[in-house]
Amino acid sequence: MADKHHANKSPVVQPEKRWPPRAFKDFGPWLNKFRLHAPVKSELLAGIVGYIERFHRKMEESKEHAIKLMEESHARAMAEKNEQIRILAKLYEKALEDIYVIRNTERMTLLLNRVGFTEKITSYIQHARHVTCVLGFIDVNRFKEINDAYGHATGDAVISSLTDIISSTIRTQEARGNSMMTDLHARLGGDEFAFFIPDIPEHDVTLAPIIIERLNHAIDEYHWQQVGVPDVYISVGVACMMIDENQLNGDDAKIVAAALCAEADRLMYRAKAASSSNQGLTNESRTERYILKGNVVAPGPPLLLNTEDDRRRIPDRRQHTED
Repeated sequence: MADKHHANKSPVVQPEKRWPPRAFKDFGPWLNKFRLHAPVKSELLAGIVGYIERFHRKMEESKEHAIKLMEESHARAMAEKNEQIRILAKLYEKALEDIYVIRNTERMTLLLNRVGFTEKITSYIQHARHVTCVLGFIDVNRFKEINDAYGHATGDAVISSLTDIISSTIRTQEARGNSMMTDLHARLGGDEFAFFIPDIPEHDVTLAPIIIERLNHAIDEYHWQQVGVPDVYISVGVACMMIDENQLNGDDAKIVAAALCAEADRLMYRAKAASSSNQGLTNESRTERYILKGNVVAPGPPLLLNTEDDRRRIPDRRQHTED
């Protein structure tokens, strides 16, 4: 009886351990090893396929999610880097501006220094067309005596007051031409100042003496006793230059600017010498007119303010002339 019962049972065949399914196509042959009935095998295969499909779908979703996270993380990282670059660029730009200001600004008065002043007028002379510009040098008479008698703090106060006067009185609306460039004011060092008017309307060089007289009047009327000195006097040299239609290259513009500065400086010392004959207790000025043709600065007709016929040619470094 027991043998008969045992004989009716279907033997269970274990799959070979060395032959697991490596791919989906191997599942059919692998299941055949179990000798399962067809409905059972189909159901089992369908379950395995469903599981594999769900697993594959989950894997794809996980990959897509991981890629999305990576893209978002990368985007955030790139945004942060771009923001850092933007901030660094702003800091760099600000640093360059600060360096430019430090390089070109006189610390006490915050006016241009000699380097900044020379560079700006050189650039203007290089690019300007059909304008008449005015360059002036100013020197304080007997400034050393002010420092010696009243102290350097009082001398600094005089310099500060002169800065305000020069900045506010050099040019007013009636002496303003069409140039977009504003007037330049500089402290060249010690008691020496300079100013540059880029254009005067209709080439009317007679406005230059008027501007200087306005400056002298402002200094005469200033309450210097509040600063600690009885009076302050200056000497001024002014060179007016008409620029024609020819464009200069950078080197020629430097030559012209240096020569024009030298002329204004020479005229200032002539005025200072005249003031010294009056013990420095007068405001003196000398003004002359020049014409820029090509790359040559030549003397023009004298102005009414001239007291001496001392017009002369500014030499060109290459000895080139044009009529």
